[in-house]
Amino acid sequence: MVGEVADEYGETWGDYEQDFCDDDEDAHPESYDSWANRLYQKHRQKERATSASDHGSNSTKKQKRNEVEEEEEKLKRERQKRFQENLEKEHEQYQNRIHLLRKKKSLVHVKTSYTSSCRALFSESESSHTIRLVDLPLLDPDNLENLHDVLLCDLDPSDSAARRRYLREQQVCWHPDKFAQKCAKRLLEKDRATILDHVKKISQQLNRAVQVEKGAT
Repeated sequence: MVGEVADEYGETWGDYEQDFCDDDEDAHPESYDSWANRLYQKHRQKERATSASDHGSNSTKKQKRNEVEEEEEKLKRERQKRFQENLEKEHEQYQNRIHLLRKKKSLVHVKTSYTSSCRALFSESESSHTIRLVDLPLLDPDNLENLHDVLLCDLDPSDSAARRRYLREQQVCWHPDKFAQKCAKRLLEKDRATILDHVKKISQQLNRAVQVEKGAT
């Protein structure tokens, strides 16, 4: 160890020159061992100072590295959260589109059946045929309740004039008095009261549908 210190002393002569060349007459002569020990202690102090400086520098670097890693992790979590939210939103939109398509398909099916029934009921070529309850459209209470949506499902939502005109035409067909004048003689007797009651319900729902359409414009 003394040899290492001595080598360092040779390399850093300026740091210890005053110690070696001190000619104070009052000072006691310093032995080689004492001189070497003092030099070693200064060397150790220098090493500790350097080590402390390196440790502080390393701690700062580590702290900055940790901060960067924490920020990157935070950004990663935020990206994952946005991705999940967008995924859920897209899935919800997809489900809504499917629901609307299925609903429209169902409404168009009911509208097609309604149109076919009306054609059979009010056609001149069918004027001699007896009308039974099962020949009337909209016997399903749900379809009757949704008459506005059923009748207008295939009409342009922006063409309010065409939609109102179509509803008025249906009002004329299903007005109880008009229906009775045209079809009363053809009603199956055992179904007569039930048929007329159902016609009245259709007429009432048509009146409501007209009001709904007026409110939408």
